[in-house]
Amino acid sequence: MDSLRIASGTTACFSVALQIWKNWRTKSSKDISHGLIVLAYISTSLGIAYGVCLDKSAIYGSNVSLLGTYIILHCIKFYNDYRIVDDSVEV
Repeated sequence: MDSLRIASGTTACFSVALQIWKNWRTKSSKDISHGLIVLAYISTSLGIAYGVCLDKSAIYGSNVSLLGTYIILHCIKFYNDYRIVDDSVEV
């Protein structure tokens, strides 16, 4: 059963990692809402607490990894949304 939980956490982290890669490459995060990220923080935090209460490292470990990927995604979104683009420079 733990291997199923680990596979689930790995798949979730990989899906967020793909979104991180896309946002970094395109320099656009407009399709991701802050609400989604806040709900992801809440969800993964509850998952960590649940795993700690049950003393199941597969549960809280995968949620800690997922929380880390959401933090990276949020940082990239913040950077892309609030960076100043200088269009006056021609290449």
